[in-house]
Amino acid sequence: MMLSISRRNALVLILTLTGSAIVSGFAPASTNLKPIRLTSAPYAITGKRSLGYSKSMNSIIVDTRLQSSNGDIDYSKMEPKVYDQRWIQLAYLSLLALLSDWICFAVAAAPSTYEAAYAGHSAASLIDIFLFTNVASCFIVSDTVKKYGLETAIKGASALMAVGCFFRSGVGVFGGFLGALGVGAATADPAAAAQVGADLVPFWSVLTGTIMVGAAQPFFQCTPPMLSATWFASDERATSTAIALNFNQIGIATAFLVGGEMATSPDGLANYFGVISVACALVTLGTFAQFQNEPPSPPSS
Repeated sequence: MMLSISRRNALVLILTLTGSAIVSGFAPASTNLKPIRLTSAPYAITGKRSLGYSKSMNSIIVDTRLQSSNGDIDYSKMEPKVYDQRWIQLAYLSLLALLSDWICFAVAAAPSTYEAAYAGHSAASLIDIFLFTNVASCFIVSDTVKKYGLETAIKGASALMAVGCFFRSGVGVFGGFLGALGVGAATADPAAAAQVGADLVPFWSVLTGTIMVGAAQPFFQCTPPMLSATWFASDERATSTAIALNFNQIGIATAFLVGGEMATSPDGLANYFGVISVACALVTLGTFAQFQNEPPSPPSS
């Protein structure tokens, strides 16, 4: 029996609403219907948890079974995919974690040198201040990442750590070029310079930088599981999380290996702090250039 035009249109509408056919390809042999272009489909997907991967797909021909109620693609119904960028993400987060613990324990390998340079201040007390700040900052990591996203949080924390490093070393680490420009010429007061050497900053500057790095560190230590869940396939997440967390221990080892070799005198301590600052600045620049918030599609369903 031939369907009337009104009944054919009604049939197409029903199939569209139920998502039981690809609308752009539906055309019964007994009709002359043309493919239909939809800007948004009314089909609502229920019982699925949104993964937050939504991109506008308006004005294109799509399978209504992949669309949510507002016309966006529901990526939870797409085939999972992983991207090479995930290893870059992991590398930067791991290096930032390494640097933060290196800075924390920078003076642990040469406490006598530090205490000779800054009379009346112990290396243990400086590390304690760092760790107390770290604990306090842990309470704001989750809310900050939730509000601003992983990319913004990591970039902001890396910038804070880099600035803190230069408070500890001074900008004279860049050598004669900055010195010729007069930049950083007043990083140390005359009394402190006479006591500890012209290349070391005063204690208040070291303390300020230590607090800044301590506040930044939890953003590198608490976020590896989130990075793994966002970028890595389910069978890679344990490995990626372990890699990032173990770089904290590598940072501590670096502090003892490099610090023990370099920080043998006040001038050596100043150069040591400078090396850390340059390394931190380079990693921070790379983080700003390459670190991303999330992949185009989820790594697993």
